[in-house]
Amino acid sequence: FTITGGKALYGAGIDIYNSSPTISHNIIRNNQAVCGGGTCIYGESARPTFDSNQIIGNIAQDDGGGFYINDNSSPILFNNIIAKNKAVSDGAGIYIDWYSTPKIVNNTIVSNDNDGIFTYNLPKPTILNNIIANHASGIIAYQINPNSKFDYNIFWGSTQGNNYGVTCGKHDLSDDPRFVNPDSGDYHVQPNSVVIEKGTNEGAPSNDIDGDPRPLNKRIDIGADETAFMKEPPTIPSLVAPRDGENGVPANPLFLWNTSSGEGRITYRLQIEWTWSIDAWDSCFGSARSRSGITEPKFQYPPNLVNGTFVFWRVNASNEYGTSDWSDTWRFSTKLA
Repeated sequence: FTITGGKALYGAGIDIYNSSPTISHNIIRNNQAVCGGGTCIYGESARPTFDSNQIIGNIAQDDGGGFYINDNSSPILFNNIIAKNKAVSDGAGIYIDWYSTPKIVNNTIVSNDNDGIFTYNLPKPTILNNIIANHASGIIAYQINPNSKFDYNIFWGSTQGNNYGVTCGKHDLSDDPRFVNPDSGDYHVQPNSVVIEKGTNEGAPSNDIDGDPRPLNKRIDIGADETAFMKEPPTIPSLVAPRDGENGVPANPLFLWNTSSGEGRITYRLQIEWTWSIDAWDSCFGSARSRSGITEPKFQYPPNLVNGTFVFWRVNASNEYGTSDWSDTWRFSTKLA
């Protein structure tokens, strides 16, 4: 949904009290309240999840232009773009108060008119993997538990300082995140962005704001967007055995190749063609036999190949993003009967 034009004392876009909905893939825009122009979350039993929303251009006459989080609530904010919100007092992006324990991970918080995040009197917030750019102050924190998690964030363009009242995390960065086109509201990051692979996988969402998977086998990006150029087929397998030109190979050979690199689950396709004469070989594998869905870089061929023949073989690799080119084609000959 697009939720817009609301006016209220609290939570002009969405007002959540002591409830725990999941709010996903909405645009919450141009709403106006005293506190919580976009969203207000409060109450000890309030544990909502906000995932992959755009909270843009909302206004608070007091605190919390984008989000106003208060009164022992424990919201989870994943993959949201929180941009161009305003607050007359504090926390134009996010305002958090009164013993709340939010988890704010992999959000893009940008160009809100005073503070990106304002916190007061929090027992143990988790604020990780966020882009916090173009504010007067990145984070302002008062009376924060020293065991709180503030790390793996990137700050940029804070005219009055990145952090006030909280120590910078060991892995925090200060650099231009290099958005594609922030003037038009495109907060995807460019392929040369410093945020790439600089986040932590700890407690991070499995997908980004576009629904694309974040990698499991390496560090993820900071911010709501996981870079698009990672969505590629696996690398081309390289063959190991039977060796190219080998003679006298058993008729039930173990085919081996090197593991392909790539995202997600990778499977292999083995293609085999044999002939009585090298001169008769169809280089297009026109009469080849194939076995697909192989999950390991090896395959014991059943049934037996024909003795005394020349065998040609190759392998490719696939994941959810596509299929690699074929490997080199290798040839061997099987034992005579």
